[in-house]
Amino acid sequence: MNNERFEREIESIAMPEDMKARILANCHHNQREPVPEKKRKAPWKVVLVAAVLVVCAVPVLAGQGNSLQNPTILPDGQAVQDACSQLDSYSLVSPNSGTPHSLEKMTESRRMKWDGWASEDTMGGTVVMSMTDWTGMKVLEADGPVKAREVYEKRGGVKTEYAAENPVDLQGLESGAVAWDLTWMNENYACVSGADFFYRIEDRWGNLLGEHCTALYATQDEQAWFSLEWTYDSTYAYDGTNTFVAESDYDLVYEYTTVQGHTFLLQFYGDCVWAECITTHAWVSLYGGYLEPDQVEELLDNLSLTGGG
Repeated sequence: MNNERFEREIESIAMPEDMKARILANCHHNQREPVPEKKRKAPWKVVLVAAVLVVCAVPVLAGQGNSLQNPTILPDGQAVQDACSQLDSYSLVSPNSGTPHSLEKMTESRRMKWDGWASEDTMGGTVVMSMTDWTGMKVLEADGPVKAREVYEKRGGVKTEYAAENPVDLQGLESGAVAWDLTWMNENYACVSGADFFYRIEDRWGNLLGEHCTALYATQDEQAWFSLEWTYDSTYAYDGTNTFVAESDYDLVYEYTTVQGHTFLLQFYGDCVWAECITTHAWVSLYGGYLEPDQVEELLDNLSLTGGG
């Protein structure tokens, strides 16, 4: 069902529980396959860190059937109700709170992996629902500006994770399905050290199944901040046809197409902003506090988003 896409994506991300609840509350239905109980066992193999992969500079909305799947904007709740009345299933997008999480809370949440790199308690998270039972891990790099480790799935899959002091150091690890260039962000905003994370999931034969990347930034005076994320799932084709958002639920809702041709849905409510570009296999998003519309548009224009998945 439509909401499964969103549920899978937020489960992969370290964030405050009330933020997860806000996103899950947007879904009209909540049905998921049960996650099997974890059983500890030795990893079936050790996979070396892959060589840096070349990023393909192809627009993320082009190629391989990866079409735009953003929610449909309707004027108000009545229009949403009318649109959904004849549907068997649908998803509703609405805000939970207009008060952003504090930068301190976001930093604490996003540093969970970095601070607990050697602990198996931090090895969870997935964007591929067939890969959920992580049974063990091997730390490849515990020191330095970029940490690396492998997490093993019971059927032989491998999740290779990286955490960084600076998100720019994670660039070049992507397969090319989705990628960004954060050089401009680093020049104009302060990245939050250790709150930047990337992983890819491969099956036992080394085939790419999915990837996920996050970065956290703040203004120099820390009066505003924003989180950037992208997710790629090759195993699931998302259809946003029956997902709706009512303009009346927000202070401001509109679509914005960046200079590179990527269309984001922007939602402002109170001091919060959400921006997302959803395609068949990819989800790119921004969540921030105390940002104006022109600032958000500038951020998206300078994200240098690329990919071909």
